[in-house]
Amino acid sequence: MSEQQKLAELLQKLEVAEMRQQQLAFDIQQLRKQVQGLQPQEQPATKPVEPVVTPVIIKEPVVQPTPPKPNKTKQKTAPATIPPKYPTC
Repeated sequence: MSEQQKLAELLQKLEVAEMRQQQLAFDIQQLRKQVQGLQPQEQPATKPVEPVVTPVIIKEPVVQPTPPKPNKTKQKTAPATIPPKYPTC
């Protein structure tokens, strides 16, 4: 292959690469336009809805009064002595 043919082939590859680069740049611009067109639809301009929280009512238990018990007198006994577990020497 002569130098002239190599240069012509490289020039052709360069032109193809430049065309591909231009096509990719155009595709990127088109995709950006599509994304910008989609964003306003995804984010509505209305205020966000606050969730309604209902208060929880806790009922207190109803306690019935009990009649007083009669006092019983306890007989006091002497405290029991506890024998040691091990005999001491």
